[in-house]
Amino acid sequence: MRRALLWCAAAALMLAGCGESSGPTAGDLVVSVNVATPARAVLLRIVGPAAVVSAPSGSALRVLSATVGDTTRAAVIAPAGATLGPGALVRLAVPDTRVASQYSVVAEQASGSSNQLVTFGGSLSVGRQ
Repeated sequence: MRRALLWCAAAALMLAGCGESSGPTAGDLVVSVNVATPARAVLLRIVGPAAVVSAPSGSALRVLSATVGDTTRAAVIAPAGATLGPGALVRLAVPDTRVASQYSVVAEQASGSSNQLVTFGGSLSVGRQ
């Protein structure tokens, strides 16, 4: 009886240890803006480990991007008659979502509905989806 109890305890400890992963967790991070902006389009500079950039799921935004080294520039364009934000602007498919703090994002330029330069006016953040 005692031996069976020890085996059960050992098996429970092994199973409990298998539940947590210490390695990278691939997934998506999202670049978001906190307020509505007057911009219809924005050029973002995203710095961090390699990531695949795309439009957020279910969004009507168009995203064009190019990466050189650890810097990605992404143009985000809203549909005609719309402006950007608040909410998700781009989705980043990354090899490890636990290192979101290694990514930074800046709005380099923004344009309004008549293609004139405007102040972006929003605060950008990178976080888990």
